[in-house]
Amino acid sequence: MTAPFPTRHAALPIALVIGLVACGAEAPASQAPASPPPTAEAAVPAEVPVDAALPADETPDTSVTGVPDAALAVPPPGPAAVLDAAYGPSSPAENGALAEERSLADGRRAAFWRGQVFALGGAAWYVGFAASAAPSDFPAPGQTVELAQATWRFVDGTWQPVSAAAGIGAFGGEGRAPSSDGTQDARVFEAGGGRVLLAMPVADLANAGVRAYAYELFAGEGEPLAWRYAGRLPAGSDNHAGCSTVIGADTPCASTAGTLEFVSEGAPWPTLKLALQGHVVEGPGQARKTTSADVVTLAFDAASGRYEPVGAIPDAAY
Repeated sequence: MTAPFPTRHAALPIALVIGLVACGAEAPASQAPASPPPTAEAAVPAEVPVDAALPADETPDTSVTGVPDAALAVPPPGPAAVLDAAYGPSSPAENGALAEERSLADGRRAAFWRGQVFALGGAAWYVGFAASAAPSDFPAPGQTVELAQATWRFVDGTWQPVSAAAGIGAFGGEGRAPSSDGTQDARVFEAGGGRVLLAMPVADLANAGVRAYAYELFAGEGEPLAWRYAGRLPAGSDNHAGCSTVIGADTPCASTAGTLEFVSEGAPWPTLKLALQGHVVEGPGQARKTTSADVVTLAFDAASGRYEPVGAIPDAAY
């Protein structure tokens, strides 16, 4: 790690001890008022200390490393252009609809998910991802959405289309794509040989006030550049929306976050490691501090074309 990356979560309130200063000379000890008698408030249970902020993610911002300034000065294609490239032009009935959504001929609803400018082979590129799913009033937890992509390259001052494809994988659940974590930039790794790996940060609400963090992984390679969804790396959680700071409470406050590391070991794709820091709930009223064992490690599996866990994923990651 070569540079600090800002904390991805907003700082949480901390208790402030305010000293009360008398307005005037201090009274002699003989005139000092007697201590007030104990009140019912004194019986309130002590509180568990709460971190002033969640553990910082110190991963360097690699999202636009190496991208020429000229490309950064020209806005990349917008959501409507991504949808047009991935699914074809919108129908006349869609005129006036949201630029980030549209209905497809087969009845599915498609929506722009997220885009990213990145460097590859000394040039600037842009990829936009979209997701589609059949409408459902009661989507199942395991109901994923299908991914599509559209890619451009910056050439002679403009963004030129390179490739587009639907059906590059599926992710999410309950018929929805994961929510982008807007407080973080994507992580980009140029793997060599025209290959690039994107780790896109997401943050979703889970049960009991828990916000779960992860990276959705996308691998691009070939000529023209083609993409596939390459898996998910769980990256910690925060339960401050549903925890209690009171000692002995069933749900003690806990949060974990980590630093994502790309480990290149001569393989076509890097190994991913994320060391977690913070506190983990182990059971009702029980929390522990993370240890050196709380590391998520994923390696690329050529047979499946996805990143798979190396060993068990620690509870601190969820």
